[in-house]
Amino acid sequence: MLNKSLSFVGPLTIEALDQYFVNKAFISCKGLDLEQGFTESNEQQALVKRKMLERSRKTFLMLDDSKIGVQAFAKVAHLQAADYLLINQPLDNSLFEKIHEQHEQIKVISK
Repeated sequence: MLNKSLSFVGPLTIEALDQYFVNKAFISCKGLDLEQGFTESNEQQALVKRKMLERSRKTFLMLDDSKIGVQAFAKVAHLQAADYLLINQPLDNSLFEKIHEQHEQIKVISK
């Protein structure tokens, strides 16, 4: 367990998640880079989030606009792993177009 975030991580967590399937997973990240995808500052959290992506039917990636263009330490997944991006601010038009050029299946929802 990571005390700061109160999250369960490690091999037993990954093994336990293999026993479940979810319709919707709401996942946060430390960074979203168009080339590198979703990234996380902690490798163990990245592994748990990657497993949840595998075990869910629909994935909602939640982030605020300060995370866009940021590349953190550990890769979670490529951008196409998400079905929806939930963002606190509308994306500027050029970034919105780049995302849809590369990954037209992703739906962007902003405030």
